[in-house]
Amino acid sequence: MYDQKIFRIVESTGLFCRKSQTLNYFNRRGLDVEPLFFAAYDNTRKVYEEAVVKKKSRYNISNKLCNKEDFATLGILQYDTKFVSFGDAYSTVVSNMERERSVFIFITNAYIPHRGGRSTHSIILEGFDREQGLFAVTDPPAKNPYYYDMDILCAAYDSLPDFKKYITVFDYSSFKLDQESLRNLHSKFHHLFCGMELDLLLFDAFVGFLEGNLETSDQLNEWIEAFSYLHGTRSLFQIYWEKYHSSVAAHNLLEEYIMQMAILRNMLYLVKAKWPQPDKIGSLIERCKKIRQMDLMLYQTIRRYLTDSDSGLYNSSVRPLYIDPPHAFKCTAMTDTSAFLCWEDANAEMRADGYELYQDESLIAVTNRNSHIVGNLMPDTKYNFNLVSKDAFGNCSKPVALSVATREEDVSESRNFALYKPVETSSEREQILLGKYNIVDGDQTTPWVSDEQEFQFVKIDMGELKKVRHVRIHWGSLYARKYKMMCSENGDQWNAVYLSEHGKAGIEDIHNIEFSGRYLKIEMLESAYENKYTIWEIEIFGRRKPPLHYYKAEELDTHLSEGTRRNRVQQRDQAGAQWRAVDVIRFSAVNDCMTYKLNIEKCGNYLVRIGTIRAINQCRFQLYVNGKKQGGEQDMALAQTYFEVLDLGSLVIEEAGIIDFTIEVSGKSESSKDYVLIVDHIVLIPDQTG
Repeated sequence: MYDQKIFRIVESTGLFCRKSQTLNYFNRRGLDVEPLFFAAYDNTRKVYEEAVVKKKSRYNISNKLCNKEDFATLGILQYDTKFVSFGDAYSTVVSNMERERSVFIFITNAYIPHRGGRSTHSIILEGFDREQGLFAVTDPPAKNPYYYDMDILCAAYDSLPDFKKYITVFDYSSFKLDQESLRNLHSKFHHLFCGMELDLLLFDAFVGFLEGNLETSDQLNEWIEAFSYLHGTRSLFQIYWEKYHSSVAAHNLLEEYIMQMAILRNMLYLVKAKWPQPDKIGSLIERCKKIRQMDLMLYQTIRRYLTDSDSGLYNSSVRPLYIDPPHAFKCTAMTDTSAFLCWEDANAEMRADGYELYQDESLIAVTNRNSHIVGNLMPDTKYNFNLVSKDAFGNCSKPVALSVATREEDVSESRNFALYKPVETSSEREQILLGKYNIVDGDQTTPWVSDEQEFQFVKIDMGELKKVRHVRIHWGSLYARKYKMMCSENGDQWNAVYLSEHGKAGIEDIHNIEFSGRYLKIEMLESAYENKYTIWEIEIFGRRKPPLHYYKAEELDTHLSEGTRRNRVQQRDQAGAQWRAVDVIRFSAVNDCMTYKLNIEKCGNYLVRIGTIRAINQCRFQLYVNGKKQGGEQDMALAQTYFEVLDLGSLVIEEAGIIDFTIEVSGKSESSKDYVLIVDHIVLIPDQTG
C-alpha cells in the first residue's frame, strides 16, 4: 500500500538519487520496504569525514541503504547489465518494459530537457510508445512523466563515464515479508549497530568551527549538508524503529533528535544569509551541544535495548550498556529518626535527568536533586538504600548501594527537632544553592529562597510527636512581614499556634508558644520585599532557650579611625538571589579600625559570630572586644563573592551595657588591591548546654 509519508521523507532525505528513486518505486507499488530503513542509521564521524572533510553533497554521502543483499532478503532481485551505448541496450530495455518492468538508467543532465547542468542523474524508464518512438520517463518528485525520443536518451546515456553505463531492473514477483526475512534483517541491524563505534567528532568540530574564525562562511555549506543528511537519514530510521521495535524511550528520543536537527539546519540557513551574525553563534553552539548529548543518549538507548531484548533476535552475549550511575553516594548527616543522603552526578557526558531512591527495596523517592532527607526511621537501626540514575527517556543505571545506621534515641529537649528532618516548601529558587534542605541543615550561611509569589509555606516533619516551646526563624532580607505558624499531628489537620503581623529581618525567637505535634508549618502571607522570601534556618526546641543577640551592622553606632569610610549598601549574596543591606568599610592602611558599639543587656558566656561577605580586594582583620583580642586573624579575600558567618570563639561578658567590638586592619593578601571589609551582622549566642 502506497505511503505518502514515506514518499515525502524519502524525497526530502538527501539520499543518492538512485536510492531515493528505488525506495519510492517500491513504495508506489505497495511493497513494504520499511524493514530496509535500519541501514539509514549512520555513524556521525563518517558523515563528518564525507560531508565536511571531503566536501561531498548530501546526495553523494555513502550509506548501506538499498543494497542487493537486503533486497534479496525480501525476495526482490536486482539485475545490473552493462551496455556501452543506449543503442546496444535498446532491445533489453524495451523487452523489460513490455513485461511491465521499469528500467533504471543514469544520464548526463545536460542532454535531458527537464534537467540541465553537467552532473549525472538517475531516471526511470516506465514505458515505450513504439508508434511515436517515445520513452515515458519518471523523475520523482515530479508526478507526471516526461517523454523523450531515442536520440535524447542516446546522447544522455552515451556521454556517461563507463562505470555508470549499465541498466538496472528489479524483479519483485517473489516479494515476501515473513518472520524469517524480518528476523534476518533485524539480526543484520543488530550486528551493524553493535559493531558501530560511537564518535561525536562531528559535533565537537562544528562547535570548534563556530568558536574559531568567523570572517568567512566558506565551510558553512559543508555543515549544512552534513546536518541535512543526518536529519533525513535519522527520519528514515525512525520509521523502521517505530514499526518494528518496542523501545518507547528510543522512539521519543528520535522524535526530539530529528526536531532539534531540523531547527539547527534551518538556523544555519538563516545565519548563512547574513553571515556571521555573532549574536546567533551562542544559540547555535548550545543547540549543537544539545544534539550531541542526544546522539550519545540515542546510541546508548538503542544499544541497551538490543542487548537486553527478549525477542531472541539479538546476541545476548553483547555486554549491556547503561547510563552512568551516580557516585559518591553517602550519608552526610544522621539523627535518630532521619538520614541526609547526598550523591554526585556521574563524571561522564551521560548526565542523569533524575534519580530513584529505594529503602530496603521499596521505592521511597523520585527526585531530580542530588540529595534527599529520609525521615520516619527508627533509632539505632540499620537501613539499606539503593540509588538509580534515570535519563529523560526512561533509561536507568545500575543501582548504587549504601548502608547506614541511625543514632540512638535522643530524648534531650535542648536538641533541635528540625535538624536534618524532611522538609517541604511551596517553591524554591534553585535546588542546590537555594534549596529547601538549607532550612534544616544546621548551617546558617545556606539560604532557602522562594520564587516570586507572595503566598509561600515551609513544612517540617519532626518524625514523631513533639512538645514544642520555642521556634527560631533565621529570616533573610526578604522576610515575611506577616506570617502564620501551624502544627499538626498527621500532616492533614492543622491548628494555628502563632500569628505575626510585624515580622522583621534577622533572627526571630518565638517563645510564647506551647503545642504538641509532629509537623510544623509556616505560612508566609505578606512579603516585605519583591514578593519573595529567604530563610537561612529554622530551629525547633522542646524547651525555651535564651534568645540570640542579633545586631544588624548597618543599624549600629560606630566610631571610625581617621581615613576610614563607612557606606551602607545593598549587596547580592553568593547565589545572586537576594539583596543584603550591609556595611562596606574602606580602610586606608594597616592598623586602621572601626568600632561597633553593642548594647548587651545581660552578662554571661556567649559565642561570637560575625556575618560577612568575602570578595576580591578584602583585607585581613583582627577583632577586639573592649580592647582584648577576640578569635584569630581573618583573611576575607576571595575571588568569588560569598556570604559566610565567622566563628570568633567564646566571650565572657561580666557586666551588661555598651560593649566595643573593634575591627582592626592587620594586612591584605597579595590578590587584594584595597583594604575593604563587608559586615552584615554580629550575633552573640548564649553559651549554654542542657
